Amino acid sequence: MSLNLMDLVKSQLGSGLMSTIAGHLGESEARTQSAVDGGLASIIGGLMGSASTTQSATSLLNLLMGKQQSSTSMGDLLGMISGGGSSIGSLIQLGGPLLKTVFGDKLGGVVDAVSSSSGASKQSTSSLLGILAPLVMGALGKTARDGGFNIGSLVGLLMGQKNHIQAAAPAGLASALGFSSFDSLFNSSKVTPIGYTAGGGSSSSSDNGGGGFMKWLLPLVLLGLLGFGAMYFMKGCGKDAVNQTVEGVGGAVDAAGNAVGDAANAVGGAADSLATAAGNAAGGAVDAAGNAVGG
Repeated sequence: MSLNLMDLVKSQLGSGLMSTIAGHLGESEARTQSAVDGGLASIIGGLMGSASTTQSATSLLNLLMGKQQSSTSMGDLLGMISGGGSSIGSLIQLGGPLLKTVFGDKLGGVVDAVSSSSGASKQSTSSLLGILAPLVMGALGKTARDGGFNIGSLVGLLMGQKNHIQAAAPAGLASALGFSSFDSLFNSSKVTPIGYTAGGGSSSSSDNGGGGFMKWLLPLVLLGLLGFGAMYFMKGCGKDAVNQTVEGVGGAVDAAGNAVGDAANAVGGAADSLATAAGNAAGGAVDAAGNAVGG
């Protein structure tokens, strides 16, 4: 089961902190709670929309892994809320740049959507989003750092939030973020996601491109070996010559396998396993060819 970012943040906001936020905003606790739900759903949806390309997902990951995020704990942020007054004001100021990063020029539309669905004023909603943004980024950043995330696992976690936030998302959120529907928002990413579960870690080992290297190298090696063997066969070489050729080809396979193995070590254990399996298959094919010619 994927990590639920909404519940993770809401679990930190007990009734006492929620009452403090409501008092600061001048809103009822019921409207504040509704706005918190809509605001969290909007921020998480905005993060998914803002991480739809490799470049933007990399920027988001760098932000989450950065010194500023790692130096501010969730306890520090919650302490700013419990401090009330100017402490909450400082938290809202801290959230301002984060909201611009997540929403850009779409922030106004998001404020309108959350305000309309919760009944809170636009001014209160804007301030509340400023409070919530550092909490979401703090929770997401800690999860990313603890899990050693890459962009694939980050996008995988965000895509896994769809079912968690769909019910709480305010009407018109997808449109405010520039998407035709809620589904299209969560299908917008051009980054291959890696599944993430609440137990931590990724369900796939890496997205570093090692598989692509193996895809072109091994076919070229095998094609060259087959062509080499076919040339001698067409020339009508005797059994001894063919056997010598097979031995030479076998040596080439071993050398290629060693080279591929070294490269695979550089790009990850998954690629290494693939290289070993492919090397064994190539060796088996050469042995079979030698037996057929010897017969």
